[in-house]
Amino acid sequence: MTTYPTSTGPAAKAWLYGQMVATLTPASDGTFQLSYAIDVDNTNSPDDMVWLVGVQNRTVKNFAMVGNLGQYALAEEYDLTVGFSCYRAGESNDADATLDPAYVAEQRVWALIGQVETIVRTDPTFGGLLWTSQPMVLPEVPVDWDDSGNGRIATAELSIHCQAVL
Repeated sequence: MTTYPTSTGPAAKAWLYGQMVATLTPASDGTFQLSYAIDVDNTNSPDDMVWLVGVQNRTVKNFAMVGNLGQYALAEEYDLTVGFSCYRAGESNDADATLDPAYVAEQRVWALIGQVETIVRTDPTFGGLLWTSQPMVLPEVPVDWDDSGNGRIATAELSIHCQAVL
């Protein structure tokens, strides 16, 4: 029986997670958690959380004329999405914006995004698994009060566009 290649999505997600485990650094002013998937029921939420949302928007197209659509006949594209959430306690600081928890939380989200983008830009093939990849979409980094009003939370989702031959 002929076997056909499957999506590179799960392997790409695992590769990126391994790189993030090795690369992402905790901030000196908070706790940190990296997750393979989001844990929405986590009652002991760390200040900084990074998680892999998963493979989204996958499409498969003909790539090459190979007899029975076997290996290398198809190409896939998908987005691998990474989520970020950073919390900093405290009240707004009008005298010095760099001490404001909204500013600190937002800056931390951008620092983590930069670390993930560096991973992707350093090896866009994900160790030879993909044709290429690139950070693509980061619609916004909203900052809001936490549910109890004791601090600020900045959140973001970064989409990494991946292309591979199957």
